[in-house]
Parts: sequence; C-alpha cells; structure tokens
Amino acid sequence: MSSDRRYNSLNDVEVESIVLTSDQGGSVDIKHKVKHVSIFEDMFSHFMSGYLRMVDAHNLVNHFPIIGQETVEIKFKTPGFNKDFTTVTMEVHGIDGRTKSNDFKSEIFDLKLISKGFRQSKTRKISKAFTGRISDMVSEISSRYFPDSPTTILKTKGEYKYVIPNWEPMKTVEWLSERSVSDSSPHNANYVFFERQDGFFFAPIGEMTKASPKYAYDIIPTAISPNSETSGNVYKQFYNIQDLKIPQSFDRLEELCDSMYSSNLIVHDLISKDYTVTANTYIKSFEDSTHCEEYPFLPIENRYSSNPSAVSYISSRHTGLHDDYPEGQDSEEWMLKRHSSLKSFDTNKIKMVVAGNSSLKVGDTVRIRVPSNEPVRKNDTDWYDKNMSGKYLLTGVRHEIDIMGSNPEYKTVVEASRDSVPRRTPDSSTFSVGDGS
Repeated sequence: MSSDRRYNSLNDVEVESIVLTSDQGGSVDIKHKVKHVSIFEDMFSHFMSGYLRMVDAHNLVNHFPIIGQETVEIKFKTPGFNKDFTTVTMEVHGIDGRTKSNDFKSEIFDLKLISKGFRQSKTRKISKAFTGRISDMVSEISSRYFPDSPTTILKTKGEYKYVIPNWEPMKTVEWLSERSVSDSSPHNANYVFFERQDGFFFAPIGEMTKASPKYAYDIIPTAISPNSETSGNVYKQFYNIQDLKIPQSFDRLEELCDSMYSSNLIVHDLISKDYTVTANTYIKSFEDSTHCEEYPFLPIENRYSSNPSAVSYISSRHTGLHDDYPEGQDSEEWMLKRHSSLKSFDTNKIKMVVAGNSSLKVGDTVRIRVPSNEPVRKNDTDWYDKNMSGKYLLTGVRHEIDIMGSNPEYKTVVEASRDSVPRRTPDSSTFSVGDGS
C-alpha cells in the first residue's frame, strides 16, 4: 500500500500501523498505545532488533496476553520521499522497565524486539559437509534456516570442502565469512553477514564502498549565506545534519595491536613439518583492495607499518587433506587482510542525526560535508573540512519515531565509518596556522 501525502514538516513521518499478533491467535493495532519506536540495524550484528515504548491503560499485558509468543509488524515511511511503506516484522522477546502511573491506572514499559532469524538460528544445528564456493554454502544455509527473508549474496572466490560439526547456523556463517574472499576483487577479504529492512546481506565491505553515495548530507555553518532554495524549504532541510558527534578519530596504538598496520602469519604443516611465513603491511594491503576514499590514513612513510612482526598469528596445514579442494587451507589468502580491513572501519567514525529517512539502510554509502574549524566568509564556497568530509559507509542505522498524538516525529541516527581519506597525507610538510584575521 502507498500514499501520496506530502512532506509537511521537518522530521515528518507516516505511521500506518503497529500490529501485535499472538501465536495463540488474535491481533491488535497498538499504534495509539506506542509512544516511541526504535529499530536498529548494525553491520556487525547479524540481526535487526528494537523496542516499542508503550503506555497501557487496558492491562494488555495480562489480557492479550503478552508472554513472548507475539510478533510485531510496523509499517511506516517518510512521506514525500518514499512511495511505499517500509514494513518491519520482529518478535517480542521481553518486557523491560514496567512502571506504574501515580494513580495506578496505567503503566509504561518497553516491548523488546528481535528478528525472527535470531530464534531460528539459536534453536537449530548444522551437521553437514559442504563443498563448492562459500557463497553457495551461505546461500544454502540462508534458504534453509532463514526462509522468510531474502538474502543478497556476492560470489566468493575458490571452491572448498568443509564439515560443520553441530554448529548453529549463524556460527557457521560467521566461520565461513572469515574465510571468504571476493570473486570480483580477490583482495577484498572482509565479508560480513547482516540483516536490514530488505533482508540479509552476505558481501565484502570493500564491494559496498564502491557504490555511489545514496544521499548527501551537510552542516551549513551560520557564517555561510545559504542558497535561496535552502532556507525555509523543508525539502532542503531534510538533508541537513541535525546533530554530529565524532566518537572516534583514531587510536594508533590500539590499531597497531589489532594488526591493522602490520602482521605476519606462520603456517605450519602438521605432516611435512615445514612452515611458511606470510607478511602483511598496511600500505601494500591498502593498494590492493577497494575503499571509501582514495588514500590511506597514514603517509607511505610512517612509523607503524614498516615492520610486519608487530602481531603474529599461527595456523596449521594438513598435507593430503581434501586433495580435491586444495584451497581449503589457504589462510594466507584471507586472515591478515581481513583483520587489517575490519579494524580500519573501526578507526574513523562519525555519528549523526538526520531527518527520519526510511530508505537509509546499513551498507549504503553517503556523502557528508561538515564545516571547517577555520573562519569563513559569507560567500566562501570552500567552507567544509576537506579531511573529515567525503564518502562514508553506513555501518549502523537506528530509526527513532516519537509518536506524540497526531504529530509523530521521526529521526534517523546513523553511524558512518570509512577506512580511508579523500586527501593524501604528505610524507613531509611545513606546519603553519593563520592568525584568524
């Protein structure tokens, strides 16, 4: 179902329904009891989650009853920007913070929500031999154990033979993700498996960074004269950043210890007693893979990646094991690259609040411009920070809807990360600073 209502005010939202359905039979639209909706997507958490904050004056908990056998279906959209409603379906797994009103005639509580896939994974086990591409293995697991959600899968390189020893489906997918390398970009060894509104994704982060930015968001400083179309135009304000925090810019020592900059892998053959040593250094690894921006965080000559012995890993090989699938023990192809790449996306993060946008999803890229700390003039077009601005990957998205009578308010909180910068850090420079005049 769709509607053509216009975008009336900043943070506008159209909530069609919030339906609570019991496995025992019966359903009820609780939209008018819900005061707040939060829906979470996270690239590094496999399943969507969320909660509803409710005010109950009809003892719904006992009369429905709500006992953890219920499903919630939320339909909402950003009017004027999205034609169709977004439908999010999750299961109730708990009630938190029950508080009675002063007159004891109502209570407020949170209904805790989790994707159905979480329960499906926890209650099943896999004991099976798989052969072929890892992407085909994940496809088989997803279609069998998570049949209600479509899964987008990007093809992996190589063919393998693995025996899964009574593991949960998600643990199996995690283990396979670690060993996955992109078929189209063989140096992208950073596969992740996550859920968002339109289903599951199994893809390398490096491939996601190639996409063109889906949206562009700005913070226009007050000193800059805005476009005539911007001021007072609610559609233009939709793309303004309402709040910005920088929870982490870098921590070079932590990154060094987590093998982002240099590492080596010793592979020992249990049969022949031979061993090989493979090294990984940040600059070389960066040049071989794909990224949000063009340049690495550090200059080519730097103090952290010159020696690959900073962190050492040990792995074993078994000559003669699955001779028909020789790539099954190729830890040199993925281990060091994966550790370095995943850590690089934990380095440069920003957290921002924008107008509620039901189209924003984890795995999208956006372009962001934030003001420079330097003084700017009224007609200065060069007002934004060249290093902090640029292309980012959305690694976390939280949709927050406050339902306040007839005027709900919808904001989207996003965590945006990137593993690179738009301008090269010079190997040498002359430091200077203006006097602000």
